[in-house]
Amino acid sequence: MTKYHSNGWFALDGALIFCPNQSLLPITPEQLAKASESRWPGRVSYELFENTSAGVSIDVRAKGEYSFVLNLYEGCQLIGMDSTPELTVRNAAWLRSLMPEDAPRIVVSDKGFSLHAELPFGVTPEQIAATFIEHFEGWNADDPDFSTW
Repeated sequence: MTKYHSNGWFALDGALIFCPNQSLLPITPEQLAKASESRWPGRVSYELFENTSAGVSIDVRAKGEYSFVLNLYEGCQLIGMDSTPELTVRNAAWLRSLMPEDAPRIVVSDKGFSLHAELPFGVTPEQIAATFIEHFEGWNADDPDFSTW
């Protein structure tokens, strides 16, 4: 039985985006930095990690929005976000739009991994907010990617 969170707009106080089958996310640190600069021109500073294939930390000071951080790390296996819950949901949809349609399965989770939502290609923030699955004992029994977690 799937249990959905009642209000996904407030579910994420920070988030993680990843492939549950542990594939690499199909985005490079350079692509993420360039896309961030395009989305928030003049409001982004970033630092590529020493080994550029390892990741990037992006600080965004968007006009009219809260400042937040995006981190691509763990060898491009994980994007971490620290921002307000609604902004995190909106940014999760934007981040998914940067990756190819045929990417492996991608999800967004809260940092405590107590819930997640799917991020299929073309997902909207509204779809993400409406489909957060709560994690309770047995929630992952029929999920091939999460059943071994």
